Amino acid sequence: MQLHQLRYFVEVARQKNFSRAAELCHVSQPSLSQQLKKLEDELGQPLIRRSRHGAQLTDFGESMLPQALQVLSEVRNMSEKAEHRREDYAGRVSLGAIPTVAPYVLPKLIRASLIQYPQMKLSIVEHTTDELVAQLRQGNLDFALLSPPFVGEQEMELMSLFEDELLVVLPDQHALADQQILKLRDLSEFPMVLMKDVHCLSRQSVSLCEASGLQPKISLESAQIETVIAMVEVGMGFSFVPKMAQSTFKDRTVSFSSVAPNAVTRPIVLASSKYQKMSATQLAFKELVKQFFYRDE
Repeated sequence: MQLHQLRYFVEVARQKNFSRAAELCHVSQPSLSQQLKKLEDELGQPLIRRSRHGAQLTDFGESMLPQALQVLSEVRNMSEKAEHRREDYAGRVSLGAIPTVAPYVLPKLIRASLIQYPQMKLSIVEHTTDELVAQLRQGNLDFALLSPPFVGEQEMELMSLFEDELLVVLPDQHALADQQILKLRDLSEFPMVLMKDVHCLSRQSVSLCEASGLQPKISLESAQIETVIAMVEVGMGFSFVPKMAQSTFKDRTVSFSSVAPNAVTRPIVLASSKYQKMSATQLAFKELVKQFFYRDE
């Protein structure tokens, strides 16, 4: 078993396409396919199958991917240590965040990171929970700011950061807009504006309504929280907004209320793959994130 064979296997798993994987690995497609066939022969089972939807991992391939990523991660870390002194922390860190967290947390966190570790090479991705988890699993991301629960959670190392309250947002002209605390069932006749269901905030909002005995009538789904606020503002319905975002909309003609009888929160965590061997730079970044969010405790 050769390292380049593992690299080819991982890249095909990421791209789901032999041609793109070969291009990114700087080899010809026949050469890549030949090396993967040798790897499969050595392992005694197929790793990848071709289909109309591209290259798909077999069940055996799915089970081998985390181990291949771990081996390549350890090799990458060895190279980094050889290139940089440990105290420099000049390696690469890739961080993802869901859209309902990214604008409100990332700017200050990134600023703190670059002040403490100016040589650190940070790359940032904003995407949905499912996509970020997939990128963590495939080794494309080192960390992600997420809100559990989510599919694939059992493969992740989760570091709890804080609890963020979910606030009801109403147009200023609504009869209940002046109430700082309100019961969701009082909104039973009012439609609801949601993030699209690929966003965890949408699933959390619907679950919250159902737990309160409210069957929401969805009037609009949007991919952007800014659009959600705009639609609430013109009276299309109520919605839920993370408290961390409240100050962003202080000049809008909407009001925010807590849920009665008890405030409802969602957890925010820093997720990383259990199968990733972290470099000195990545460990330093993880510790910085911990100190950043725990500094007021």
